[in-house]
Amino acid sequence: MPTAARIPAPRRSAPRRATPAGASRVRASRVRAGRLRTGLVASAAALALVPLAGCAPVTDVRGNWHLVDARDSGGALAIGDALITMRVGGGEISGRGPCNDYSGPIGATGDGMLAGITPGALPCEDDGIEAEYFRDLQQVTSWRVDDGHLVASGADGVRLEYAERSRG
Repeated sequence: MPTAARIPAPRRSAPRRATPAGASRVRASRVRAGRLRTGLVASAAALALVPLAGCAPVTDVRGNWHLVDARDSGGALAIGDALITMRVGGGEISGRGPCNDYSGPIGATGDGMLAGITPGALPCEDDGIEAEYFRDLQQVTSWRVDDGHLVASGADGVRLEYAERSRG
């Protein structure tokens, strides 16, 4: 048996006005129809934006990137599963090669654009991949974003392609 503390108190509301028979049902159906219409419009608007979520085209080079393909006149650089990164922002680039971090200023587009890059000095037993990557990186004369990938190009057939890791 419920105790008095658990029995809800009766609601006290203003006295109801007399309404014509069936009027409250009509009013209730109009309210439901209005809510349904509002819900449908909001749902349609949300669904229209779903294909755009997370798919904004990347148009500038700022952000965090990782190398997915590297080529020069000698052919493809055998990066394998090495995580080679590059962060672009604030007029500088920085990142990590197979063994060492690197950083440097970004110059004007053209020869010497990334010539000021300075890698770390740890010894690296990677069959020369890191040395070749830094050599190619210093040859970069231009870059662009193409289909969400940063493509850096330069002399001697250098083409470094990076996929985006995050914006920043």
